[in-house]
Amino acid sequence: DKYGRVNNEKMLNSKHLNITYVEEDNESNSNYSQKKKILYKKHTYSLFNEIDTLFLLKVLENDVYLKSISIMGSINCGKSTFISSIMQSNLNQNIEKKILSLRCDEDYMKTTLKITPLINLISFHGTVKTFYLFDTPGHCSLIDETEFSVNIADGVVILIDSYEGITLTTEKLIEFAISKNSSLYFIISKLDNLILDLKLPPEEMFYKLNNLILDINSILNSFSDYVIEKISPLNNNVGFLMASSECFFTIGSFSSLYDKISSIDNIDIKPWLWSNHYIKIGTNIITSNKRENDMIPATVTLVLNPVYKLFSFCLSEEPQQLIKILHNYNLIGKAANLLINFESFLKYVLKILFNYPLTFYKTIYRSNSMISNFKGITTQNQNYFKFKILERCLKRKSINRLLLLIYKYFPTYDGKYAMSYGKIINGRFKSPQVFCYRARNNKILSTSISALALINCNKLKEMKTLNCGNYFIIQQDLHIGSPNPTILDSISDVTKMIDIEFHVISVKTPLRIAIEPSMSYELSDLIEAFGKLKMYYPSTKIEIQESGVIFFNGNGEFALNLCLKEICDFFTVSTLKISEIFIAIRESITGISPIKCYGQTKFGDVKVEIITEIIKPNKKYINMLLAQQKSLRSKEFKHSRSLGYNYKLDLEHQKNSQLLAFKISNEEINVLTDARLFKNINQQKSEPLLNLLVNAFFYTCSCGPICAEPVINVNFKLLLFKTSGTKSNECIKEFLDVAKKVCMTSIILSKPRLLEPYYKIEILTPFTCIKLVFQLLKNRRAAVADTIPLQGTHLYKINALVPVIDSIGLECDLRYHSQGMATINMYFALWYKVPGNPLEKIDALTTDQISNLAGKYTSKIRKRKGLTETVIFNKIIPRTMIMEALLKEQ
Repeated sequence: DKYGRVNNEKMLNSKHLNITYVEEDNESNSNYSQKKKILYKKHTYSLFNEIDTLFLLKVLENDVYLKSISIMGSINCGKSTFISSIMQSNLNQNIEKKILSLRCDEDYMKTTLKITPLINLISFHGTVKTFYLFDTPGHCSLIDETEFSVNIADGVVILIDSYEGITLTTEKLIEFAISKNSSLYFIISKLDNLILDLKLPPEEMFYKLNNLILDINSILNSFSDYVIEKISPLNNNVGFLMASSECFFTIGSFSSLYDKISSIDNIDIKPWLWSNHYIKIGTNIITSNKRENDMIPATVTLVLNPVYKLFSFCLSEEPQQLIKILHNYNLIGKAANLLINFESFLKYVLKILFNYPLTFYKTIYRSNSMISNFKGITTQNQNYFKFKILERCLKRKSINRLLLLIYKYFPTYDGKYAMSYGKIINGRFKSPQVFCYRARNNKILSTSISALALINCNKLKEMKTLNCGNYFIIQQDLHIGSPNPTILDSISDVTKMIDIEFHVISVKTPLRIAIEPSMSYELSDLIEAFGKLKMYYPSTKIEIQESGVIFFNGNGEFALNLCLKEICDFFTVSTLKISEIFIAIRESITGISPIKCYGQTKFGDVKVEIITEIIKPNKKYINMLLAQQKSLRSKEFKHSRSLGYNYKLDLEHQKNSQLLAFKISNEEINVLTDARLFKNINQQKSEPLLNLLVNAFFYTCSCGPICAEPVINVNFKLLLFKTSGTKSNECIKEFLDVAKKVCMTSIILSKPRLLEPYYKIEILTPFTCIKLVFQLLKNRRAAVADTIPLQGTHLYKINALVPVIDSIGLECDLRYHSQGMATINMYFALWYKVPGNPLEKIDALTTDQISNLAGKYTSKIRKRKGLTETVIFNKIIPRTMIMEALLKEQ
C-alpha cells in the first residue's frame, strides 16, 4: 500500500509468484544435482534369494564346472538382448527383462558403456555348472573395455549381425581374441530380421550366411602365426541366434532332431545339413553336384525351410495346423486356444524344439579352443602369457597359498571408493583373510578381507568361503592406486610375494584435451578426481603440467565426452575450463641428411658426427626386440648393451651397422646405430660419454626440434666419435648439450615433416544417403577407398581414411543428416604426413594456409607450448654447418 506494507492475500492471488517460482527451481536443481551424483546403481542383496546358500556353495566348489565367457560384437548386434533372454529363461527365475544396466545412464542411452559381470547356473547331464558372463560395449570408442574382457574370460563368443555382416569392429575383436590365444565361438545373430524384415527366400538366405562364414575364414587366414581351425557349422564353432524370438540352434541340434524321426540306421545325416550337397525337388535324392536346374542345396531343404515354416505357422492368423501337431506329440496342453499372442506362441514352439538356452550352454561348454597351435609370442600377448603360465603352475599346486588376481575396478553408486573385481587363481578363501599386495610407488600394503561377494550386474551375494576359479568383488577400497591388475598374496613373507607387471590395453589414444580448474585451489581435488577416473578407464592417459593444466588422452570423441561427463557429474563439483579437442602430432623425416652433422666440445675434447635417414617400421624386428626385454625395465624400453651387439638392423644397405640403442612406442621405432668403420667395441662399451650420446638420442626421440613432439621412424647413424685421453667434468656436462644439438640438426637437415594420425572408417548406409555421406567426407579431407553393396540388403559399405582432427563431429553429423540410418566405425590406422613444409613461416595475407597445413600446425603448437612460432635455426645449427648445407644445395 502507500505506507510500504505488503498485502499477503494479493501476493498469493497474483499470477506472477516470483518467490514460489524460485523455490521450485531450487528444488529441481537440487534434485537434478542429486541424480547426477548417482551414476552407478545401488547394489542390492536380492540375488540368489531363491537359491539355497549350501546348494550354491556346492556348485561353486569345483573349478572344473566353471567357465567364463565374454560376449562381444559390434554395436546393436544383440549382445544385451541375448544375455537378457538367457538369464530370464533360466531356472524359471523371475528376472526383469532389462537386468544388464549397471549404470543409470545406460538405461536412457540404450547401450552398454562398461563391462557388466553376470553369473548363471545351468543344470545338464546331472550336474550344475556355473557360467560367468561378461556383457561388453560395442561402440568403437569403447573398444578398450572389450579388449579388457578378453583377458578376463576363458573363452570369447563373437556375435555377428546377419543383416550388417562383418564390420570393422568385428575384425578388431577377432584380432584381440586370437592375439590372447582365447577359445573362439561365432554366433550369427538376428536371423529373424532376414525372414521378417528383408523377407529373403531360404535359398538366398543360405548363400548370404555361407558367404558370411567364408568372410570369417578369410580374416582368420590372415593371421599367419597361428594354426586356426576352419570355421564351419559342421565343426561346432558357429551357431545361429534369434534372441528376440528366444531361439538358438546349431547344425548339431537339427541333426539330433532328424535322428529322432529318421528310420534309417547307421547313417550320419549331419554332413548333409551344411555342405555342397543338393536335393532334387519332389524327390529324396541327394547328390554332391548340381546336375539339374531344379536342384536346391540340402541345407535349404533340411534346415532353413523348416525355420521359415515355423515362422509362417506361428505368426499367421490361423495356426490351427501347428497346434494339432503339438497336441499329437503332447507338447501343448488341451486348454490352449486360438486367443493367444502369436509372438509368445512362436517363442514357446522354438523353445520346445531347440531347448533354449540349454543348447547354447551345452555348445559353449563342449567347444574347445579354436587355436590349436601357437607359433610365437608377439607384442600384444606376451604380458597375457605371463598370467596364463602362472595360472597353469598354480593349478598344479606348485604354490600352496591363497592368491587373488584383481582385474578391474568399479566405483560405488556415490563414488566414494573403488570396489575390486577379480578371480581366485589358487587356494580357498575363508573369512577373514589377510593379504599383502603391491600398490603404487612399489609400496607393500596389507589388508584384511572379511568376505567376498558374487556379483550379477548390480546384485550381490556375500560369501564367507569361496573356491579357486570363481570371480568375486571386494566391497572395500584397497587403495591400490594403479589401474593395472594386481595380485593379492596371503603369504606373510614379503620377499616371497608373487608380483607381475601386466598391461592389458593396447588401444591407441590419439585425441586429447586440456583441462584446468577455474580456481587454482581446486587443482588438488581435480587431480584426485582424475586419479579415480584412471582406475575405471585404464586406457586413458593423464599428463599433469607444471602450470596446472591437465592433458587428458582418450580413445575417440565419445569416450572423451563420457569421461568428462563422469568427472563433472560424479567425481568433482568444481567448475572446469576445457579446451577444444586436439590431436597428437609426430615428427619424422622424408630423406637423408645432405651433409654430416657434427659437433664438438669447447676445447675439442669430444667430437661426434651423425646423419639420419628414414626407416620403415618392421613388426618382426620390433617383436624380436620386445621378446628379449627382460633386462629392459623402463616403460619405453630403453637401450640394452647385450641386445645392441647381438642384433643388427634388417636393412640391406646397413648389414654392418650395429645397434646401440632403440626406442619403441606403439609399434613405432627409432634406432641409434654405430656405422663407424674403425672402432674398438670393448673400449667403447666402457666409455661414459657413449651413455650421454644414448641419453641425447632418447631426449631427441621424445622431444623433436620442430614442435617438441615425439620423433618416429628415424635411424640415427653414428659416423664418428672421437675422444681425447683426458675428460674433465665440464667436458662431460657440455657434451650432452652438444649431442642433443647434433641429433636435432640432423633431423632439420633431412627434410622434416609432421605426421598426423588417420582413422580407418567404415560407414554402413542405405543407397539414398550415399551422396550425403560422400559430401560429408569430402569436407573432411577423407580418402575413399571403395564402396561395396552388402549382399541381400539395401545397405552399402564405404571404406575410407580420414584425419583424426577432421573426424571430430563426424559421427553426430552422419547420424543427424541420415536420420539415424547410417552407422560408422572408426579405428586408428596410421600416421601420415601433413601437407606442407613445417619450417616455412605462415603469413595470413599472402600464404595459402590450406596448402601449407604443416606450417599452420607448427605455429599453433609452438605457441601453445610457449615457444616462438617458428624454429630459430641459429640456436640449434652452427653457422658453418648452415653455410655448408647451402653450398651443397647449389
